[in-house]
Amino acid sequence: MIWLTAAGSTQAPTEVQDYSLTIPLGGIAACTLVYLLIDIYLSTGTFRAIFGTAAFWLLYLAFCALGLISYGALQVAAGQKIVEFVGHPQIAAILHTILAVGGALTVIQSLTVKLGDMKVVDLGEFVDRFRSKVKAQIVQRATQCQSTDNLRLIDRMARDFDHAPEALVGPLSTKLSQAGMNAAAAATEINGIRSHCQTVPIPLARGFAERLALMDADYAKGLTPPPRPS
Repeated sequence: MIWLTAAGSTQAPTEVQDYSLTIPLGGIAACTLVYLLIDIYLSTGTFRAIFGTAAFWLLYLAFCALGLISYGALQVAAGQKIVEFVGHPQIAAILHTILAVGGALTVIQSLTVKLGDMKVVDLGEFVDRFRSKVKAQIVQRATQCQSTDNLRLIDRMARDFDHAPEALVGPLSTKLSQAGMNAAAAATEINGIRSHCQTVPIPLARGFAERLALMDADYAKGLTPPPRPS
């Protein structure tokens, strides 16, 4: 608040609202992060790969910068009107931040600079292309993470069932049956795994584990090995 009094005046000071430019960096950063997480998750279906992709954070910083620009422009154009309309400075600040982030995502992205009839800068197209590349990298990383998780699962199952690989035949037969195989086809598939393990060679437990993890990793994670003989 700013208090103004005239020199020599006996009147009570007049309260004047301070509409100076103040930018809530935390609010803009939080709103932008929530928007991008929802937007990209709906396309990729993974949070883990999102946080582990460096390009996502570059996109996030770019959107934060757009949010700051939008906030400043909105503050200059309508900052006082927003406060007067809401009637509460804190609520007005929240509304201002949300409008600014929304403006950055809609208005600023659509800006195009033309020289004559030629487009010199098309910010919206540039942002959309970059966001598409980020999503592609996130999908690729999610696939890599899934492959790494499956390898770890296979390694664990191979160790846990190395003393009793036949204990995996029942669960594997169940999954093959659920996949539409009859008993004879399932038996042929399992015998083929046995032959493959002898030819490579690899432990039989690992061969069964690889097939189970490929078919249903979540199901394979829940399998409990039999106790080891004393």
